[in-house]
Amino acid sequence: MHLPHHPSDLFNIAAMAKKTEVDMFSYLTDSLILIVISFLPFEEAAKTSVLSKRWRHLWHETKKIEFDQSFFIKQQGGEESNKIQRRVFIDFCKHWIQTYNPGLTANEFRLALSNPQENDTDTQLFIRFAVDHRVKALDLDFSHPKWDENSLGDENQVGLFELPPFVYEHKGLESLTLFSCNFRVSLLNKFLALKSISLGGVKLTSSCLKELISNCPLLESLSMKNCFGCRMHFLDEAYEFGH
Repeated sequence: MHLPHHPSDLFNIAAMAKKTEVDMFSYLTDSLILIVISFLPFEEAAKTSVLSKRWRHLWHETKKIEFDQSFFIKQQGGEESNKIQRRVFIDFCKHWIQTYNPGLTANEFRLALSNPQENDTDTQLFIRFAVDHRVKALDLDFSHPKWDENSLGDENQVGLFELPPFVYEHKGLESLTLFSCNFRVSLLNKFLALKSISLGGVKLTSSCLKELISNCPLLESLSMKNCFGCRMHFLDEAYEFGH
């Protein structure tokens, strides 16, 4: 029996499986299984590792990577408990990236981690991993899960982390999402393929907004949530650009 090499072959496999009562996934190549896994949310992709010995390590090659502390930290616990759970989360992430195929390109990378300044080295490591794997969509969220719009009114809780300089050298980045993460508007012109920007919990004056748009000629969409404007009012806008 020939194994499928094109997604259209899945229809033939499904019909075959129905007749023979055989699990159709057993006929799929690893490359097709990885396509399936890469469409799943990261947490669901992890669950596929228990399906069989063959699937155990395949999810480690997913192109959609999401490191979200909420998978590990339950906010109803105390601060000391949260610190321990955050450490477990960080250790998991460090181990996971060590097993990732160095030759793979990642489509999406998301890191949701509160108090990044307390784990600066590890945070830089995770972002470096994303850049090294030529990620197309980078999402960094350093806000605290308990923050709301009232919390974000405190300037001391806005922009807790600075986007590392090496990120600006990633010329193939197409989508950038930053929450509570400062960035240098003047360096955005280094992103030669950037089409989408989403910002939250950062200070963005009118002049900075104009410069941002000017420095991103391919920009198609720009969204801002709870951003400080020039008069310290929250800026909550979304724009679509035509080219």
